[in-house]
Formats: sequence, C-alpha cells, structure tokens
Amino acid sequence: MINGQVVKAEVETDIYDIRLGKYKDPDAPIDTGNGNDFYLYRFADILLIFAEADNKVNGPTVEAYTAINTVRRRAYGVSFDAPSLLADLPAGLSQTAFDDMVFRERGYEFIGEAKRWFDMVRTGRAAQLITEVRNVIKQPIRKPTPSKFLFALPDVELQSNPLAN
Repeated sequence: MINGQVVKAEVETDIYDIRLGKYKDPDAPIDTGNGNDFYLYRFADILLIFAEADNKVNGPTVEAYTAINTVRRRAYGVSFDAPSLLADLPAGLSQTAFDDMVFRERGYEFIGEAKRWFDMVRTGRAAQLITEVRNVIKQPIRKPTPSKFLFALPDVELQSNPLAN
C-alpha cells in the first residue's frame, strides 16, 4: 500500500519462464519489498545434513533414510510415522544414489533460500550443473558463465599470513 492505495507488485514480463512464489507477498508495494523472510536453518535442513553426513560415513543407513523420508513425508503431506509408498525413497539405494537423492531433495526443499549455490560448490557439482543450465536458457545474455566458485581471500589476510601464498 502506498499513500493509502493498494498497488500491485512490479513484475518483469517475458524474462523468466517460471517465477518463484514461495515468498511472494501480494500486498507488498514491489516484488522485492516482502516482509516474509526465510530462516537460515530449519529442521528440514538439520535432517538433510544428517542424512548426507551419515551416508558419507556409513552408507545409506536406516537413520539416514528416516531423516530424509521425514522431510519428504512432510512435503507430500502424509503421516510422519508410517512408511509411504508415495513419499519414501526406495530401499536399497547405493551410497552414490542416496547422496544424489539428498542433493536433489535439498534443491526441492530449499528453493529460493540461498542454499543451492553452496550445495553445488560443496559437492563439486557446480560446473556440471551450470553447463547443463546454459543449454536450456534461451536468452544469451542470461546464460551463466562459471568463473569463480569460491570467495577470494581478503588482501589483508594474504599480507598478514606468510603461509597464505
């Protein structure tokens, strides 16, 4: 609302095929003026961190399956306490397949929450996924070009630490 008038959020047309509506506030004066921010860590994040870590150390254990399936059951709207053919991951996944499913689930769960880039870099998937995305984007000006994946060390740290070079 501006000066007592309800104003629709500004939206650029013909730029994105899909617009994220997870945090869209129809009463906001502009599309970046929402007051509904996201949390840095949610319980789903803790469960998926555990599932990934347990799988890396022990393979896909019952506990790792329970953690990811709890997140998936909530997302599918089924009971947390009972197995679900609809929501649960299939039993018997390899360690690599389970890791891929956790990565995929993090992408679904945290869309629009500024976690994907860090997950892609942390797991070594950034360059491959950027290349795949470039092939799908129609407008050349919007195609990402991978150049740097990590923040550079600040100059003051490089100058004060003789071991940094």
